Amino acid sequence: MELQTIRELLQPSLVDILLLLNDQEKTESQIASLLEKDTPEIQHALEQLIKQGLVRSRENNRGEPLYETTPEGRRLFDIKGYHVALVLGLFAFILYSLGLILVINCYSNPIYGVSILKPFQDEVLLQQFIIGCVLVTGGTLAGSIATYKVIHD
Repeated sequence: MELQTIRELLQPSLVDILLLLNDQEKTESQIASLLEKDTPEIQHALEQLIKQGLVRSRENNRGEPLYETTPEGRRLFDIKGYHVALVLGLFAFILYSLGLILVINCYSNPIYGVSILKPFQDEVLLQQFIIGCVLVTGGTLAGSIATYKVIHD
């Protein structure tokens, strides 16, 4: 979605109209009544939404235009598409955090003093450090994939 589209959608009346139309198609007068707005204001907002491809109109059996959201307009409020990215992001956070805890633990053990190389003389701490680094890398990668999915889906 373009920046101009997002900027225009930040107007509260446009979001309100999209939310109303996402549930069910409505006429201009129904939208104006529900939002307690003037019809000209609603007409202008609907024109903007139609221009952006988020709303379309068709005539009902009385010849009045009925407005409904397009698939693109519904997608703005479709949270299901973000479930995978959300789960992946949470998984990334957990991996990264656990890895960071393991790496920090390698250097915070008081019996090794301040030397950076002393923890690596202990095989268990060396394994812990390697596992921690792998988890941090995996978490970073999973977070990058989740961010990509949010941006490009």
